Amino acid sequence: LEYLNELSLEPAADVQFVGYSKNIYHYLFSASLSVLPSREEASGRAILEAMSFGLPCICTRAGGNEELITNWFDGIYINQNHIELAHAIELIFNSPKLASEISYNARCKIESTFNLNSYSRNFINAIKYV
Repeated sequence: LEYLNELSLEPAADVQFVGYSKNIYHYLFSASLSVLPSREEASGRAILEAMSFGLPCICTRAGGNEELITNWFDGIYINQNHIELAHAIELIFNSPKLASEISYNARCKIESTFNLNSYSRNFINAIKYV
């Protein structure tokens, strides 16, 4: 929070750095936005978890993030640039309609694409080709 205060980001009290937690779901439930500004990303699990809660997600083009999100439809991906990141965050907070549309589309994608039936079908198909 000291760093946020130095940057004059207000209100700094609304930003929480909680560290490691085994149970993140209560944080996701109370969040209004998910930001993953990674320079490298392996799996994108954090994006999928946030999308499952209907959170608008902003992430960088690291790893497979671009494969998970359709830009400006069910999330926003940006270049690894703090100015683009700040602009995307500001846009979500200042455009409730856009945030709502992205949230809805994200949740629908998770329900239709990343479910047990889809995973099972894809796993079985992958085994057939091995």
